[in-house]
Amino acid sequence: QAIKLSGLSDRKITDVNHLLYLTESFLQTFTHFDASGAPVLNPADCDDSCTLASSYRHTHYGKDRYGMTSRFSWDITMDNTLTLGLWAERQDRDEYRDWHGVLDPKVGPAYDHTAYWRQYDRTYTTDTLNYYAQDKWVLGDLTLTAGVRKFLVDIDRKDNFVGQKTGSLSSDSDLLPMAGAVWNFAPCWELYGGYSENFKAISDSILETDQDYGKLDAETAKNTDLGLRYFGSSLQVTAAFYHIKFDNRITYIAATAGSGIDYLGELDGQYVNVGGIKSKGFEGSINWQFAPMWSLYGSLTLNDS
Repeated sequence: QAIKLSGLSDRKITDVNHLLYLTESFLQTFTHFDASGAPVLNPADCDDSCTLASSYRHTHYGKDRYGMTSRFSWDITMDNTLTLGLWAERQDRDEYRDWHGVLDPKVGPAYDHTAYWRQYDRTYTTDTLNYYAQDKWVLGDLTLTAGVRKFLVDIDRKDNFVGQKTGSLSSDSDLLPMAGAVWNFAPCWELYGGYSENFKAISDSILETDQDYGKLDAETAKNTDLGLRYFGSSLQVTAAFYHIKFDNRITYIAATAGSGIDYLGELDGQYVNVGGIKSKGFEGSINWQFAPMWSLYGSLTLNDS
């Protein structure tokens, strides 16, 4: 598609072989330029000097991330350790799209590296704060851990054409518990289990739509595992069972495009929660060093989702 704004600029937006011509009063399609580079509005007027209208669309991405981590550990007793932690990060993601005229589509895909139109220019800023607390107890052959963490995520979108913020959302988690246990019940043998809740913040890509963000839930997962390990001098064996419950999966549902392809990406859609996935399974492995320079390894994974 190519758009020319009469009286404003000579900006064009094009796809492979179809262009649109826009003036203050009408919209008309065309497919060729004449020898002077002007659009040919009537195909019957096109002669051998005409060239096919074609463009190359280029989307540019850039990302900067910076932050800090902090951790405090306190041995309350010889058998009890308290750990507090903090993780803070800012991410600046730049995205813009420009369009380049293909020099001669009859010859090849070479294009003018100077863009004739920049479609959009945006910066997405994501501030993430994650803090956690964990306590660890060592009771002889049994080690217990328990803790909690939380995420605070704020996202802003800035339109660099107007230099103003044009959207924002907050995507904070609930308190996410975690617990685990390891029992060395015999020499070289270890039984372990764990439970944790996890969270994925809503992506900044949702700000590319005009939907109501308040109706969207962040993705979450609950993970449980139970395993057995043997670690001898020449033989190591592991076996583990797991169960994962993933909820609030976010999927983008595009608006109906009608005929043709929406090269400008202007047909809006929306992000929705579409349910979740339950997975359970078994993982096992064995490693046997049967000679000084030789070992035999094997593994098995069974998954049902």
